[in-house]
Amino acid sequence: MAVSPVNLARISQNLRLNLTVDAITRGQRALYMNEVRIAAGRSFVTPSEDPVAAARARELHNQLARQSQLSANLQAGSDLLTAADGALTDVGDLLIRAQAVASQNISNLTSEAERESEAEVIASILHELVNVGNRQFGDRRLFAGRDSGVAPFVEGGGGILYQGDTEPLRIHVGDGRMEVVSMPGHELYGAASASVAGGADLTPTLLPDTRLEDLDGALGKGIRKGVLTFNDVGGAGVFNVDLTTADTIGDVVDFINAAAQSVGASLTVSLTETGLRLDPGSGEVLIEDSGSADLAADLGLTIRERIEDVLDGTTLRPRLTPLTPVSALGLGEALDLESGLIISNGPNTATIDLSTAETVEDVLAAINSAGVFVEARISEDGRSIDLFSRVSGVDLRVTENGGTTATDLGLRTMSETTLLSELNYGRGVEMNTDPDGSDLVIKDDTGATLFEVRLAGALTLGDVVDRINEAAEEASASVRAELSADHNAIRLFDGGSIGRTLAVENAVGSYAAEDLGLTRATSGPLGGVIGRDVHPVTAPGVLDALIRLEGALRGDDDKELSIAAERVETIVDELIREHGIIGARAAALNAEVSQMKDASISTEVFLSQVEDLDFTKAISELQSAQTVLQASLMTNSRLLNVSLMDYL
Repeated sequence: MAVSPVNLARISQNLRLNLTVDAITRGQRALYMNEVRIAAGRSFVTPSEDPVAAARARELHNQLARQSQLSANLQAGSDLLTAADGALTDVGDLLIRAQAVASQNISNLTSEAERESEAEVIASILHELVNVGNRQFGDRRLFAGRDSGVAPFVEGGGGILYQGDTEPLRIHVGDGRMEVVSMPGHELYGAASASVAGGADLTPTLLPDTRLEDLDGALGKGIRKGVLTFNDVGGAGVFNVDLTTADTIGDVVDFINAAAQSVGASLTVSLTETGLRLDPGSGEVLIEDSGSADLAADLGLTIRERIEDVLDGTTLRPRLTPLTPVSALGLGEALDLESGLIISNGPNTATIDLSTAETVEDVLAAINSAGVFVEARISEDGRSIDLFSRVSGVDLRVTENGGTTATDLGLRTMSETTLLSELNYGRGVEMNTDPDGSDLVIKDDTGATLFEVRLAGALTLGDVVDRINEAAEEASASVRAELSADHNAIRLFDGGSIGRTLAVENAVGSYAAEDLGLTRATSGPLGGVIGRDVHPVTAPGVLDALIRLEGALRGDDDKELSIAAERVETIVDELIREHGIIGARAAALNAEVSQMKDASISTEVFLSQVEDLDFTKAISELQSAQTVLQASLMTNSRLLNVSLMDYL
C-alpha cells in the first residue's frame, strides 16, 4: 500500500488536512479489514469484497446443508435397517425352535401330555415373536410401517391383530429418490395378508367424466397426451386436434367434434361402453399422431389406414377408482347390492348393507367400518375389489345374505370358480388314485346307494357340482347338486321327493366326500344335505402357523400337526428371503452413507478453497498495512508542521 502524498503546492490548508485524514482513514480501514479476516479465518467478510467467490461459497454452503441432511436421513435409515436385521435374526432363531418342536411331535411316539407341554413352548415362542414384532428403535416401531407410534401387534379379534400400517417407511435420499427403510408387519409375519382376491371383473363402463389417468389405454400404457391429425379425405382436408389439455375421455370427444365442426368435416366421435366410436360421415378419414406420442393407438383408433365405415375402437380398459359409480361396475351389468353380504372373521361377524352405496368408495367404507377387522381395497390392476384380514389365527369367510351380492362383487370365499386345490387350507381334495374309480357314494335315507360319482379331472367346485348332476342324470336319479345360496357349501337335494334325507360317503380309495365337507353335513330345511365350508381364508404367515401348531398340539391332532409343521418349514424358508431383502437394503444404505460422507468432505474442501483465509498471506498483508499506516502517520505529522517560517 502506497503512502498518499499531501505536500502538494498551491493548495489550501483545509484540503491538505482532508487529504491527510483520508490517507490515515484508508490505512486504518486496511488494517481493520485484515484484522477481521484473520479473526474470522475467511478470505472475505462481505460479499462485496469478492462477489464471484461469495456466490460460489453460498452454493457450496447450500450443497453442504443438503448433503448433511441427506447423510442424516441415510444414517437414520441404515440404523433402522440394521435394527430390523437384528430383529429378523431373533425371529429366525425362534422359528428354528418352533420347527424343532413341530418335527419332534409329528411322530406317533409322543404322548398327549408331552404334546400339551410342547404347546406351552409354542405359546411362549408366539409371545416372543409378538414382542419382536413390536420392537422399538428409539421412538419408532420397527415393523409398524409408516404409523410407527402404535404397537403393530396386539391380541384382538380372536387372534393376533395387526394394527400397523401396510405401507413401508421411506426416506428421501436425494435426486427425488425415496428408499424403503422398513418392513411392515404384514410382510414380516404375513399379517393382514389373509385375502380374498376379487374373483369378479368389475371393469367399469366408460363414462364421459372418466379421467384419462384412470385409463390403461388400448396398449396398456395409459393415455399419452398429444396432438391428433385428421385427414377428411375429399372433404375438409387435414386438421389438428390438440388433446394436451384434455382431462377426461369426454374432453377428448368434445375436442375432436369441435375441431371437426370448426373446419366443416362430417366425422364425429362418440363413446361406447368400452371405448371410442368414430363415424367418418360422408367421406373417408385418416388419423395420424403429430409428434412422437402414440395417442391414437392409446385411444384405440386405427392410424394410417382409411376409415370408411363406423369404427369401434379398442377397449380403453378403465380402472376402478373410489369415485366410480356402482352402476358402472362390470360394464354396467346389474349387480345385487340390495341383499348385502355376510363377513365372518373368526368370532366377529357382520352383515354388510350396501343398499345405499353409490360409489366404490361407499362399498369400501361399508366393509372397512363393519368392525370385523377386515380391509377392502381396490386391486392393484384396478379390475376388482380385494379383501384383507388383519387377524392371524382365525378363519375368514364371506357368504351371501340371501342374494348374490358377494358373488357379484367377487368376494364370496366359496364359489363355483373356487379351485379344489385351495380347499382345506390348501390341502385340496384327495381323490381316488384310480382314474376309473369313484369318489363319492350318494345314498338315500334307507342307506341304499343311489349312484356314485367320479371326480377325476375336476378342477373347481363348479366341476364337482356338474359331475354330481351328470352322474345323477345317468342313474335316472332325481338328486340335484348346487352351491348353496345361503351357505358356503355344496347342497344336495332330491327334486322328486321334497324332504327326503340324503347321505354322501367316501368311495373306496377316496377321501373326496370328507374333503368336500359332505360327510359331516347337515340336513337342509327341505331335506337333502348341506355340506360344510371347506374353504376358509387364513393368513399364510408366521403367527397364524404357530397359532394353529399350538392348537394341533393341544388337540393331539396328528393330521393338523403335520400340516402346521409343513407350514412352519415353508415359513422358515420365506424368512430367509425376507432377511436377505433387509440385509441387502441395509448394505445398500451403508454404501450410500459412505458415499455421502465422501461427497460432503469434497464439498468442504471446495468451500475451504473458496472462503478460507490464507493465513501466511494475510499476516504479511497485516504487517504491510501496519507499516503503511505508521509511515503515513509519521509523514503527515511532519508535513503538517511545515510553515512559511521554515522557508525564511
